[in-house]
Amino acid sequence: MNYKEEMIKFFKNYSKTIVNEEYKVKVDLSYSYGKVNDKLSRKWIRNLKNHFNSKGFRFEGLYVNEFSKLYRLHNHCVFWFSCDLDLGKKLIKDYWKKIGTTDIDSYNPNENYCEYMLKYIDYNSKSSWEFIENL
Repeated sequence: MNYKEEMIKFFKNYSKTIVNEEYKVKVDLSYSYGKVNDKLSRKWIRNLKNHFNSKGFRFEGLYVNEFSKLYRLHNHCVFWFSCDLDLGKKLIKDYWKKIGTTDIDSYNPNENYCEYMLKYIDYNSKSSWEFIENL
């Protein structure tokens, strides 16, 4: 198994390892602001986690920083949260609308979203990933 295959396997199994459940959502985050760097992105995703925590909910997962061909940062994420699915989606949308746009769908482990998240991870030195718990 090569590095990318190992990473995909790790991403797919991470939620089951830490909370014994599948992720609840897959999320694409984009930014309304022009020049966003990975440090600022990290701050806003940390604040999203803190938003859930302030409501008494646990928030876990992984995210990838990815730069488009025009060097605009966006994120691909898989999240698990301790509240129900509809409330979790609402909390993400309500928080992120001040920052940019979201595309949120229920996570389906058979759709290969983790593979999609990691498509540039070993080709582009600007692409990176992080655990939500490290924020």
